[in-house]
Amino acid sequence: MGEGGKNVEKIIFWSALFGVVAIWALFGVWAIFSLKLKWLVLVVLAILLSMANIIGYVRCLASRKEQIKSMATEFVTKKVVEHAVNNPNSINF
Repeated sequence: MGEGGKNVEKIIFWSALFGVVAIWALFGVWAIFSLKLKWLVLVVLAILLSMANIIGYVRCLASRKEQIKSMATEFVTKKVVEHAVNNPNSINF
């Protein structure tokens, strides 16, 4: 799948995550106006769990970017050291 397909998948994924919260919020408004407070407890719990899910995915996304940067730095450092060890004459001080 090309880069365009990945972007579409990202949009669908994040839209679904936030869409679920929006739907629960609508259910919450309905519960408030119809005075069904027992259902409001369920709605609040569902919104909290959905928000926890969103926070978890956002943290994973940030962590992954840092991990990729760390892996790239580690790879370059390793290659420079290997080159220096295997070719000691190529380094001039």
